[in-house]
Amino acid sequence: MRTAGGKAWSAGTVRGLLDSRHVAGIRMHQGEEVGPGTWPAIIDAGVWAEVRARREFRSAAHKKALSKPRQRYYLLRGLVMCGRCGTLTSGTAKTAGPAYQCNRRGRNDEKKCSRAIVAPTLEDFVSDAAVKLLSELRVDGRLASGNLSEGVAEEVEDDQRQLAELNDMWTAKELSTAEYGRCARRSPTVSPRLSAESSSGRWCSSTA
Repeated sequence: MRTAGGKAWSAGTVRGLLDSRHVAGIRMHQGEEVGPGTWPAIIDAGVWAEVRARREFRSAAHKKALSKPRQRYYLLRGLVMCGRCGTLTSGTAKTAGPAYQCNRRGRNDEKKCSRAIVAPTLEDFVSDAAVKLLSELRVDGRLASGNLSEGVAEEVEDDQRQLAELNDMWTAKELSTAEYGRCARRSPTVSPRLSAESSSGRWCSSTA
């Protein structure tokens, strides 16, 4: 079925009809409603008014959504620990740009900590470290010995064991989060491979 003008229907044509008071049997004169028309309404006036109200509401909601700035996705949310106090950080939009900031920033006592690290810099570092680590892992999850000297490989495995033990103690609540962070930072890191704590899934920030 085509329009009265013999053209194919389109979304714009339908919207035009829904906006037209003529189809609701409303008489217009110089842009003003002057009363009911003498012709039969194609759409009931009540239904027409409800359709108009719903379309206006949807249009306003769409414009509001478009006006909001797109929220940034923080890749390491819930994973980054403050390098100063060991508390988890959260992603936040700062004047200088997106950052991971210590969750103690809102405190008003001696435990207040406002340390932060630039989000893109940290995310790029962790992504590069993760890619490098994965490219050097064997099927069993250990680093391929061919990529490291024997001494370094042993030190790396020892660090991994220590971090795994720390993670087990933290999971069992034998260590507080702050103690876990301090111990993890003291653990000797012999290679950037351990910058991302693969055994615990946590990364200790050491950059202000």
